[in-house]
Amino acid sequence: MVKVIVKQLKDTINQSLSSKAFPNVLLKTIDNTLKISSMDDDSYFSTSIGIIQKDTDFIALVDRKHLLNLLKTIKSEQIDLSIQNEELIINTDKAVYHLELRDPELFKTYGLDKDIDIGIRLPSKAVISAIDKVIYAISKDRYEYLKSVGFIFENNSFFVAGTDGDRLAMCDLKMPNIMNNRYGIPKSAALHLKKLLKKDILFGVVKNNSYEIAVFKGDSFILATRLTDGYPDIIGAINSYKEYITIEVKLSKSAILDGLRSFVTDKRGTNPVKLTLTNNNLSIVSLANNSQANINVDYAGNEYTINFNALYLLEAIENINSDEVILKLPSRNDYASYVEPVGNCNCLALVMPMA
Repeated sequence: MVKVIVKQLKDTINQSLSSKAFPNVLLKTIDNTLKISSMDDDSYFSTSIGIIQKDTDFIALVDRKHLLNLLKTIKSEQIDLSIQNEELIINTDKAVYHLELRDPELFKTYGLDKDIDIGIRLPSKAVISAIDKVIYAISKDRYEYLKSVGFIFENNSFFVAGTDGDRLAMCDLKMPNIMNNRYGIPKSAALHLKKLLKKDILFGVVKNNSYEIAVFKGDSFILATRLTDGYPDIIGAINSYKEYITIEVKLSKSAILDGLRSFVTDKRGTNPVKLTLTNNNLSIVSLANNSQANINVDYAGNEYTINFNALYLLEAIENINSDEVILKLPSRNDYASYVEPVGNCNCLALVMPMA
């Protein structure tokens, strides 16, 4: 029998991973703790809670969803866990519950159950904010390496990035380090990491036979995930388009967002718009229905036009933390445009125009 606090166990199970292929959690007593391990298609997660009282050790593999639903109904502060007749017995002060056990040998970690003692200390708040700001640019249906959040260690700094090939978002965390590599973290792992981060964490990369594994280690958890191969050269892409920029326009963020939102009618469609710059005016015209918006700008050059997917431009601007943004426009429609903050946001976006 093992006695634990219900809320701690419930919160831990709620944090655990699962997928159709990996629907179970593994409970295992180790000294005076109960270790809870879980997996999904990309990652392995483990954490532990303290044991109030223990009569004997046990290991139990149970369905995550069933266990979590049961724990949500229990009002007792503490419960006793034990194994009898191939069932996990959950004993409260008012009732006894039975959960079918699975064979623990079915829980195969495929080499993802890695730990680290050394690595780079990542700031939790900055990482959460950066993931939030780049996640929109990650591909939903293209190559696997474009479905990843980039963790890039170059130029003695740490960048978090996302791209789907038509747009790019990047945040510079201005964090010196001795690593020099770029890694693709599966989107699912990055989103799960956000839920776990409360304090700064240790990050390291370890090898497992022919592939590498990213390991995030907190005070009470380990999240390990496969790295996607061939993450794009984000820094190179950003630098390669700079020479083609011919126009820079400062815009009120709220004004340009109000204008663009009226043209995004289908988030799964292209929402094509034409931007035209003339004397002190930016015109946005929908190529779908000819509706139009005009924004006052400081511009006195020749007439300039360029087409965008309104959604792509809208999301890029939304994720820049600045009351004003700078739109940097290229000399030709097959080069990227830049969206940058006015001020010290440390994030930027690239958006490819539409032909």
